[in-house]
Amino acid sequence: MPALRARIVCGEPVDAPYPRLTFLLGALACARSCVAIATPSFLPDTRLVSALETAALRGFQVDLLFPSRNTHLLVQWA
Repeated sequence: MPALRARIVCGEPVDAPYPRLTFLLGALACARSCVAIATPSFLPDTRLVSALETAALRGFQVDLLFPSRNTHLLVQWA
């Protein structure tokens, strides 16, 4: 079965209060065997960390791709 791919690009306001989080949680819930997230700044809240841990415990391959140095100072400190 071919891999399903999803992408979110937040370029303008949307109705959801946290569109990226809502999208990621939905994608994690629908994943079949692996999850790969690429983002320029990764600062997850507890809900996203829990969803990623659950995916890993279900046997999924979980890959996070983000730069070692960030251009956002507050994210870098976190």
